Amino acid sequence: MVLEYTLTWRLLILGAVYAVMFAIYVASLRTTAGIFPVHESGIIYIQDAGSGYMNLSIFLVGFIGYVYSKSLAGQISSGLLKTILCYPIRRKQLLLAKLATNYLILMLAGLLPVFYSKLLYNVEAKALAVLLLAFALKLFFYSSVSIVISLLSREPLVSLVSSILILYAVEAAPSFLWSIHMEKAARIIGINYIVTALYKVIYSENGFGALADLDAVGTVIFYTTLTAIFTATAFFLFEKMDLD
Repeated sequence: MVLEYTLTWRLLILGAVYAVMFAIYVASLRTTAGIFPVHESGIIYIQDAGSGYMNLSIFLVGFIGYVYSKSLAGQISSGLLKTILCYPIRRKQLLLAKLATNYLILMLAGLLPVFYSKLLYNVEAKALAVLLLAFALKLFFYSSVSIVISLLSREPLVSLVSSILILYAVEAAPSFLWSIHMEKAARIIGINYIVTALYKVIYSENGFGALADLDAVGTVIFYTTLTAIFTATAFFLFEKMDLD
């Protein structure tokens, strides 16, 4: 993991990623701070607390595409990955280290502004838990997709552009489906819908039974299944691919 951090990240890049994600999240909260609806206890509703989470998606897509295009496609095209595998390390272990290192770094970049919002606007702990759970699932899914793209393309520029275009398409697909009156499909493939859905489940008298009413169970199953498929595909491709 230390090697992966050294090869993929630089202090300047790391600082830029953390600064941009923090600034976007906090700025999104401040934009609507004057009109935040609150509970009687003064707690911000999840729709407003999640505004920063939604706006992070625009930059998260670019960061993920860059990280894995450099970590995998860049190292494959340069021959560095083949050199690393000359050491006594299995391919599965190497790919797992890459995924874990980059995932944890990006996850921490999302954690910091969310916790700061607790101090700044007294966002409820349950709301924060929902935001972090949704962010973790979204980050894992996007990472698995970007890894597969990097392994298939083997070229950093192609990997970067392809990842950004595909992940932006995932973000934009629900809006398109809403525009053609396919509301149910839009809710199922709308990964950001998980935030509101899980929050409502927490406060529902029916508990997790409310998932069925919100169609959120389909969203969770859909993206969990896709993440598992893309992750398994990534390990299979990396194990079988010729690095020459």
